Parts: sequence; structure tokens; C-alpha cells
Amino acid sequence: MLKRKLTAEQFAALDVTLQGLYLLKGGEYVLKLEGSDPDTDNFRTLAQTAQAEKAQLQLDLDKANKALAEQTAGSAAAIEAATTAAKESQARAVALLLQKERAALVGTVASNFTAPALVARDVETRVQVEYDEATGEVKTKILDAKGGETTLDALSNEYLSRPDLAGIIAKKPSRGAMDTPAGTEVPKATDAPTRSYAPQDRSKLISDLKAKIQDVGKED
Repeated sequence: MLKRKLTAEQFAALDVTLQGLYLLKGGEYVLKLEGSDPDTDNFRTLAQTAQAEKAQLQLDLDKANKALAEQTAGSAAAIEAATTAAKESQARAVALLLQKERAALVGTVASNFTAPALVARDVETRVQVEYDEATGEVKTKILDAKGGETTLDALSNEYLSRPDLAGIIAKKPSRGAMDTPAGTEVPKATDAPTRSYAPQDRSKLISDLKAKIQDVGKED
């Protein structure tokens, strides 16, 4: 959980991707919560912090994989117990990663509208995320009103064209690159129905993860 204010020591201990969410004010590092619309800013911040927190979750996966690799000695009972614990840690890390991916997408879409909370409730039902062990990627599927695949842009346009939402929501003008703190990666809309989210800096980790999952399957 990100704190509103940090000392210099606490700021220095943060991952560099999280440091970009803070501003130095009066000797303290203060979490950026800018904007005149608190409701919209909450969803924008949700999208940005969710992306940043994913970096820490990748470290958790790395630790889980390292723990699996280190369980090569000792009694059979000790190895089995350690492997089980490592698998559970790995599963928790993957679940949290998917949760943050979903939160990032919901926050990104909702923050573009004047009634973000209303839009967010519907976007929650339109986003599907899963971890593909075969490819080592987090895959996202966006659904239209009939359950078919669509894109984020098409989903936003759907909300704007719905008669039941006319006069209730409107698309907010873009605030530009200033909304994105340095070191933060924000998901982008794509024309492809299904988007694979696999940043370059995670490629080695994902490769190691697939190898370790295969090794665990052989041990079982």
C-alpha cells in the first residue's frame, strides 16, 4: 500500500518505478494526487499505481521461482514442503498480477469520463484477464455488449452512444503526457481484439517462470 507521505529514507528504499509517483515538498516526498476532479483523479491514480505495483509483483514471482530452484537438497519431506510453499507463493503473485492488470484497465477507461465510478462498474464486467502458462503472458480480452471481443476504443465509443447514458457521462479531454509520472507504464488501447501484455523487461523472468513451472510438473 502506497503511503501519502514518505521520508527521504523511505523514498530511497522504493523501487524506481514507484518513486515516479512522488513529489518532493518541504523535505518530504508526497504522493501525486493532482487535478480538480477528485473522483476522476482517484481512478487515474488507480491505473498509474496499479501499473507501478506490478513491478513489485514481478519481484515476488522472481523470489518464488528462486525458491523453487533452490529446493534441490534435503529430505524428501522437506523438499515437498518447500516446493508446496513456493508454488503457493507463485500462485498468489500471479493472482495479484492479474488483479492489478484488471485494475489498471478499468481505471484507464473510467478516468476518461465525467462519471468514472458509473463507467468503472460496467467496465469491470467487460474485462477478462488470465495468465497463459504456455506463453508466459498476461492476456486481456475486452467484451462488447453481446459478449464478443472488442477494443478499448470501441468500448469507450459504446458508452458515449448509449441512450441510457446520454446526459450522464461525457468523455473528458485528454490532459496529455503530464498525467503519467516518470517510470510508469500505462496500458494503451489497441485495434487487436486480444492484447498480450508482456513488457520487454519481464521477458527473462517470464522465461524462467515457464521453465520452473515445467520442472515442478516433472517433480509431481
